[in-house]
Amino acid sequence: MNLIPDNKGISLALTIGLLLLLVMVTTTVNELVIRALRASHQIEASDKAYFAAEAGIEDALYELSVHTAGYETANLGTGDVRNADFAETNVDWINNWEIASKGLGDCANMDEWEDPYEPTYCGRIYEDGKLAINLFSDAPSPNGILTNQINDSAISTSALSLSDITIKFRLPLGVVENYPAAFDDGDQDLKIDNDGDYNVGDGSGLNEDGPVLYNIDFYKPEPCPYSGGVSVDDNDCDGRQDEDSPYDPVLLWKLSDDQGHFFRPLIGCKTIESGNHPSHPGHPNANMCEKDFTKTNFEISSFINQDDYGTDQTGLIRTLKDFLSQYGVSTSYMQIEVLAAAPFEAIDVEHTARVDFPYIEYGMKYDAGMGVEIPATYFSIKSDGYYQDFKQSITTNIIPQVTTRLLDLTIIQQ
Repeated sequence: MNLIPDNKGISLALTIGLLLLLVMVTTTVNELVIRALRASHQIEASDKAYFAAEAGIEDALYELSVHTAGYETANLGTGDVRNADFAETNVDWINNWEIASKGLGDCANMDEWEDPYEPTYCGRIYEDGKLAINLFSDAPSPNGILTNQINDSAISTSALSLSDITIKFRLPLGVVENYPAAFDDGDQDLKIDNDGDYNVGDGSGLNEDGPVLYNIDFYKPEPCPYSGGVSVDDNDCDGRQDEDSPYDPVLLWKLSDDQGHFFRPLIGCKTIESGNHPSHPGHPNANMCEKDFTKTNFEISSFINQDDYGTDQTGLIRTLKDFLSQYGVSTSYMQIEVLAAAPFEAIDVEHTARVDFPYIEYGMKYDAGMGVEIPATYFSIKSDGYYQDFKQSITTNIIPQVTTRLLDLTIIQQ
């Protein structure tokens, strides 16, 4: 008997297999397309929520353009929070935003200060930077700000009634702990190479100039061979005067406002306690030099306080406390400004090495009336943007324009 092969069954199975494969491929492609479309929608919605939050930042900046230090809005999550609703433009965009200016100079995030000093207002000053502490606050009366509106009411500033001010400046504790040998010189705890020529090989190039002795004639110059018997401020007689000295200022400071009032500390280092300033006999100096930064445990610090003497805009010699008490009735824009005037790099003489410190911390304490809170040196702006089920948040800090000048003219000769 002869058997004849029949391929019809094989063709049917092959066709069904190909159809199933085609269905699977089509389903997979369709799922991928759906996922891509869904992801694209999510990205677009997320971007729109971000743009809404960004619009809140822009609204806050617009509102800040007519206000100054101390100005604040209601916090996020409260019923009076600033907000914008774009429903009238046929889009589902909403944002909420806030401006904060007070309570930002918190000392809780810093290492504890050496007992018994307990500041209430803290921060940092960086190399080549300037710190401006505002002694006024802008607090306009609330006027019922509605959705899609900002507070464009006039600035309402008032001076803060402060007294017994002390501002302590210190190097970061971690730097002092990690490099103890750099700060264990009983003669001078902080040594800075101001002219940048310190040689880490042989230790030369530090404190070449500056007074060896101090007397009532202030920094007494001495003659050098090149000076023809004339006394010059060049102790190493290298022809470059006052290039590097333990009496170089680390921080310069001044109080001033926009109406010409100012308090300028008496020139000269604090630790020179003769009480016989060359221009103002009987009054101690008030600048912060390298020699003024002293070590207590792991704290290398110096300070400004209410007992520091200076001159006001009339030339009258008075204490900082007296100046502030007279100023308290004013509503001008008074600021304490501090300028970093030396490299933030200590010299470890024992190991002939340089030790960088990234910033100088400051902590301020003061006596004031009830409810007085010093505004921060910056504004913190937070904005939440919403679109459909998506939320994006943006936080940024804005440093307001400094309204006063630290010095009319500063020349540092090296």
